[in-house]
Amino acid sequence: MLNATLISTITQKTLAFFCLHPDLKFHGRETARKMNLRHASVQRSIKALEKKGILSSERKGKMIFYQLDESRPLIRQYKTMALLCALEPLLSKLRKITDQIILYGSSANGKFLSDSDVDILIVTSHPKKVEAALFSFRKTFAKEIRPVITSLAEWMDYEKKDPVFYNEVTRGLLLHQSEYYESRV
Repeated sequence: MLNATLISTITQKTLAFFCLHPDLKFHGRETARKMNLRHASVQRSIKALEKKGILSSERKGKMIFYQLDESRPLIRQYKTMALLCALEPLLSKLRKITDQIILYGSSANGKFLSDSDVDILIVTSHPKKVEAALFSFRKTFAKEIRPVITSLAEWMDYEKKDPVFYNEVTRGLLLHQSEYYESRV
């Protein structure tokens, strides 16, 4: 899986965790527990990320809480990459049964928060198979996925029917486009 390749070290996993929860603060033990990793390893990673200015810290009593510092220019892009890596198991299933997949909204531009949903357009001629894949994936994925599942003909009508929505989606990230889709457009 792509996730295991791009996010393989404890520090990368720790950064990805904070990227998927950008507006929340966690102490070291809580972070390790939620990540299901050893506290000492995660704590070293947290300290390294704090030293680089990627995480900020705040002391409350005897506890220190850490949070992603989103003022860094590349953090938004890394947030989106971390989200795409988390979505990769779903995307690998959907690529086989879809014509086009577009991530849009705050998920695509890296401005999402912990409770933000994942907006995704799925163009397919197999909506039942897509719904089954989504149902299965949602059992293990913490964020809410809000798919718009449509046929190619319906998607082509959106440009006239709902140009605001169409423009928002087309500004998103194209995650998949089949050769069949390209030949029909």
